[in-house]
Amino acid sequence: AELVEERDARAVDALLVGEPALLAHQRMLFANLRKLPFSLFRFGPADSEIRGDHTVPVTILSQLTDQQGVYSPGITLFYKFRGYDQVPVDDQYVPIFLLRSGKWLLAGDQTSSQEDYRWVEPWDTEPIVVGTGHHSLVVLSASDAKRLPAMVAQADVALAKVAAMWPVGTHNAILFDTRNVDVFATYLGSSVPTGEYDGITRALGAGASTRAQDDLRVVANPSYDPPGSSGIPALLRHEFTHVAKWADSSDGTPLWATEGIAEYTAYRGHPTDQRVSVQIGKDASKGRLSKTLPTTKSFYADATAYYDYGIAWCTFEYISERYTETKVRALYEALAKVPGTPDSAAEHAAEGKAFQSVFHLSEASFVKGLNAWIKQVIRPVN
Repeated sequence: AELVEERDARAVDALLVGEPALLAHQRMLFANLRKLPFSLFRFGPADSEIRGDHTVPVTILSQLTDQQGVYSPGITLFYKFRGYDQVPVDDQYVPIFLLRSGKWLLAGDQTSSQEDYRWVEPWDTEPIVVGTGHHSLVVLSASDAKRLPAMVAQADVALAKVAAMWPVGTHNAILFDTRNVDVFATYLGSSVPTGEYDGITRALGAGASTRAQDDLRVVANPSYDPPGSSGIPALLRHEFTHVAKWADSSDGTPLWATEGIAEYTAYRGHPTDQRVSVQIGKDASKGRLSKTLPTTKSFYADATAYYDYGIAWCTFEYISERYTETKVRALYEALAKVPGTPDSAAEHAAEGKAFQSVFHLSEASFVKGLNAWIKQVIRPVN
């Protein structure tokens, strides 16, 4: 079956007569696609042997009537958003074609059942609305259409605040904030509990692209219910900092630095809004804070993630208060260039050199000062 770059909705209607559910989904999909600013949207052959022709399960075959033949090829979808994506994003597509009366008709889709399936796109699951700001592209569920203008405005303001802290970087962003849990879950990764994260920034660029060319998506957790009006803007500032500084990081960049600088930028100028673990205050008052900064291996661990985020934020807030914001930028830029494997001896040595070059202190001496500052400013809440 030959797939062309542009398909007319009326032609699809003709192909799918007799398949109401599939027809309704395809009509929704085409309506969604028309709302998105594509500069490229095309199908091509599978990009590897893994994505070759597929077997159609018996459970699906039993639902297909009058079939004279069934074919399920592995296909790659390539797309780019105008003004945002520098290289094409490639996505998997595994349709099911049915031979009926001498014609191959689209009869189903088994993409999501494949072992190497990666993510669910918002436009595949439900009706969407799309808004564009000066520097943002925002996709919401159609049921949230009334809040689209406000979300676009918030995204643009958040990007401007990130740009004020980081003039050099990427200051355009794509935000997905839909009601579908599967969108967030697949972007986050199926093995990660979705309830523990408010949002995620993910690179989708082709494997041959450099970090500077990776195409990024910020995806908000649909269950995120921030306390007060500052929650969503802070989340956007945090994730957009990842977008802005993505190209600067290396394999050895400590996670505490990556997440800490995003928290610092998110709450810059109003640090009392930052949510810090109660345990940090208790440990500080009793002299039980760690003498080392959080490791990359343990940073996202269930028991320590909230705690480690707080320590990471405190680290940069301390630098700003004690040494000036110029030193905040200097330390992060030095840590961003740390090579090697996270938590390795080489990575720890390079991290230590970064502290020495910026503060003329050993990392251990710096942490000692940090812990004393935390004890003074963070009060445990009973």
